[in-house]
Amino acid sequence: MSYPPVPPSSGGVNPYESQDPYGAAGSNPVPSHEDRAFVEGPQPWDPQVPGSYGQSQYGAQPQYGAQSQYGAQQYGQPQSPYGVSPYGYGLAASHRNSLGTTALVLGIVGFFLACIPLVGIGLGIGAIVNGNKGRLAADAGQATNRGSATGGLVMGVLAIIAGVFWILVSLSQGFYG
Repeated sequence: MSYPPVPPSSGGVNPYESQDPYGAAGSNPVPSHEDRAFVEGPQPWDPQVPGSYGQSQYGAQPQYGAQSQYGAQQYGQPQSPYGVSPYGYGLAASHRNSLGTTALVLGIVGFFLACIPLVGIGLGIGAIVNGNKGRLAADAGQATNRGSATGGLVMGVLAIIAGVFWILVSLSQGFYG
């Protein structure tokens, strides 16, 4: 059976032969710098390690193209005011979807509150205005909820029709006069 070659950092000692666990009398128990670096890896106090004690890391300029401390952008890289990637992987584009959603909510609430005089009509007018603006924004590519805007527009028309109906019913029953 053959053994693998002895690594150079062992100082020529065969690791397979029996050794005194407490070290030979008179030997230096402190390992050399090379042995310690091989076993433990680089330490912060080692002078050749970047960012170690005694070296100023705050005033030095980072390498070109390297990521600096705290995520700041470097020279030649595109800037973004929100700290995200300017290539489309950050925040989504802003849409004006609130117009269609507002129109749909106003239309539904206006339809169910049409029995209260002028409430259903007022909410229906608001639904029609917001629904029309939402459809125009969707056509211009500024919104993505054209269906909600259309539904709000239709519900706004139905709320006005229901409001006028309830006013006519109330007038025919003599509630307003």
